[in-house]
Order: sequence, then structure tokens, then C-alpha cells
Amino acid sequence: MENEDGGASFEELLAINPDVCAWLTMDGTAIDYPIVKGETNLTYINMDVYGDFSLSGSIFLDVRNSSDFTDSYNLIYGHHMANSLMFGDLENYQDETFFAENTTGTLLLPDRSYSLSVCACLLIGASDDMIFDPSQWSGDLTELLDYIEETALCLNESVLAAARETDDLQILALSTCASDYTDARTVVITVMNPN
Repeated sequence: MENEDGGASFEELLAINPDVCAWLTMDGTAIDYPIVKGETNLTYINMDVYGDFSLSGSIFLDVRNSSDFTDSYNLIYGHHMANSLMFGDLENYQDETFFAENTTGTLLLPDRSYSLSVCACLLIGASDDMIFDPSQWSGDLTELLDYIEETALCLNESVLAAARETDDLQILALSTCASDYTDARTVVITVMNPN
């Protein structure tokens, strides 16, 4: 995997920066980036994967999650940037047609990979602890799935139904700012399927 700007590959970034833990690609979008995990959730707000200042920051994993993506619920953040940069394309999932036509992605780790199935798109406030407190979710995610179903702008019923039947269910949530109201967030919920 290479950066969209022709930068370092995933393997090169793993060697350059020990905070690099994964690579995310969402099909049908320009989202194709390494994921880092910093010491805090502010570490990579304005820092790129090379450790340099960058207004667009990096795509990063919540510090309460495990870097090896073994948690039941994993939460990653990225800035909503113009021209489809970083997580700028997440807002496209608010459109029912786009949502229905763009249903897959890939999470690549150093030792394994996951196919991602898009389950839902939410428009919620930044203080929504159901989504933004990953430390509360381990094991049974039934309550979270119920909340996602109730709250979703767009929902893939078949992915949700399959998730409810999955042993060892793992969810990856992608979050970015939204302009709909103060502190609004667009969150795309995906189900992680081991390859």
C-alpha cells in the first residue's frame, strides 16, 4: 500500500514510525491511509505519520483501543478535509444512494487483514458516549447494535442482521467532523471480517 501522494508504503512506514499500526482503504472513496496511535488523542491532530506538522493531521486510533485491533469496538478519527482528503469523503455515506453503492473496505495490519462491511452512517454529537467511549464495549455488542439501528441515517439491514449473528463480532467506527450543527460528527460503522 502506498500513500495517495506517492509517499512511503505501509511496510516503510512501519519501519519509520512505531505508532503506525494499520492501513485503511474504503472502496469508492479517496480514503486510503495509514492509521497511527499516539500517546493521546491529540498527538496526531496536527501531525503527519512522519512526525511533521500538518493541518490535516493523520488518521488515528483512539488511545483507549488496542493497537493490534483486537478490541470488540475500534474507533478511528480523521479530519474532514476539502477535496476528499483524509476523512473528507465520509460525509458521502450520508447520501442513501452512495451508501447503498459503496459497501466495502479493507483494514490491513502487519500480520493480518480484514474486509470491512459498511453497516451504518450516523450523524451524532461529539459528546455521544455510546459511540465515542470505546472502553465501555467488550464482548457483547448487542446494546451498541441496537443504538446504531435506532440512530442511523443510513443502515444496511443485511450487514446488521449478520453482525447480530456473528460470534466474536468486531466493529470499526470511522469518525470525522460534520458541518450540520456545532460539534456534529459523521460516523461510518463497519463490521470487521477476518480474511
